[in-house]
Amino acid sequence: MKQEHINEIQGIIVLALGLILLASFVSYVPDDLSWFSAQPNQTAANLIRIVGAYAAGTLFFLFGHSAYFLIVILFFWSWNKFASRESHFTFAKFLSVLVLFAVISSLFSMIVSQVSTARFDGGGLIG
Repeated sequence: MKQEHINEIQGIIVLALGLILLASFVSYVPDDLSWFSAQPNQTAANLIRIVGAYAAGTLFFLFGHSAYFLIVILFFWSWNKFASRESHFTFAKFLSVLVLFAVISSLFSMIVSQVSTARFDGGGLIG
């Protein structure tokens, strides 16, 4: 199989992952998670059901609203795969992305509100 076709398949997989995360973020309801409420045998209101609820809940808890930038990164990565551009992952690039998430989380934590719960929702644990 040609490398071009392999890149297209990888691009479709990354794009699908980004769209699934976007759907789980948009339809996120904190009541779906067992650590926020105790409602047994209730189906999740999230579009991706319980897996999407836990994925969105965990990412929002860690990164706050900057978790949406993960979707942007996945879309750009998918676009690069479709265009067959080579992107070599190094430790420095990975560290740069982690620092970017920390800075954006801190920024959202500072600009959202003066109420501590709203600040935590904006920046997450990292912010």
